[in-house]
Amino acid sequence: MDCLTTSPKYNTTIEQKLKAQRAAKLYRRSSPKLRDLLREKCRIRFKEARHNSYARMRSINEEGEEHIPLKDLLRQEISELDFDINLQEEIYNELIEEINEWFAEQQEGEENYYVEVDETDALICPVCQKSNLVVYLNKDSRYNYRCKCSAK
Repeated sequence: MDCLTTSPKYNTTIEQKLKAQRAAKLYRRSSPKLRDLLREKCRIRFKEARHNSYARMRSINEEGEEHIPLKDLLRQEISELDFDINLQEEIYNELIEEINEWFAEQQEGEENYYVEVDETDALICPVCQKSNLVVYLNKDSRYNYRCKCSAK
């Protein structure tokens, strides 16, 4: 029976117990200021416990999210803005290049048209605007243009 533990023995006398009971009664029936103070302290403890519980629940809900300091958050936002600005500049440069390519193609097309017209030697008469001008060699070894409508 050595394994059984006995309850602790407090060496308190009956006088000490009575004194403690009287102090508790006095404490309970004390002034209203003390009661109000105790109520206020109890209310504060409840508020703190509620706040701690709420904060603990928030930390559980936000567990997946990282707690980033404000400076780091601002730096990230600024770097994203810089990235956006760089992206816009790249898009702008690409658009300028496309416009330049289109303009060069248009000029090349016009040049090709004029070369084709020049190669065919088919000039429309400015007077009648119906038939082509015909090139003939003059007596002075000069080239002249003549139309069927007799315009020179």
